[in-house]
Amino acid sequence: MPKIRNAPPNLESLRAKLSYNQETGIFTWTDKATPARKGKVAGQVMLSGYYRLGFEKLEYYQHHLAWYYVTGLWPQEQIDHIDRNRGNNAFDNLREASGKQNNQNSKVGKVYRRYDKWSAQLSHEGQLVYLGVFSCFGQALKARNAKKRELHPFAEAYRK
Repeated sequence: MPKIRNAPPNLESLRAKLSYNQETGIFTWTDKATPARKGKVAGQVMLSGYYRLGFEKLEYYQHHLAWYYVTGLWPQEQIDHIDRNRGNNAFDNLREASGKQNNQNSKVGKVYRRYDKWSAQLSHEGQLVYLGVFSCFGQALKARNAKKRELHPFAEAYRK
């Protein structure tokens, strides 16, 4: 299989041969593509959970193509899935992010049982941050999420 590309395809050709539904994040082939493909869903899921798409003999991540299709700009950094679901390529779920920002939106941090209490911790810039011992799971989770909001403001899942 060809390597996933970081260079953009021709935008006019992309928009002519593929249709992108911004609400669902799904690409389908148009009548400008080969007749056998017309109307079919384009691409396939990878083992990593990301979707790829073969286009003009090259492979691309679909979240990169979605960003490019809508904005007309090839991403200069990473494209982050806000809800952390690699298969959700709806445009409202995508944002351009630095590597550090993208990492902030990961499931880093734990709440775990320690004897009859609960402990909370998370990672920040390669260091483990221990948050203490709590009498119930809810308190430990609340402490972990509050610290995550403070240290990782880009992390969407912990904004609530």
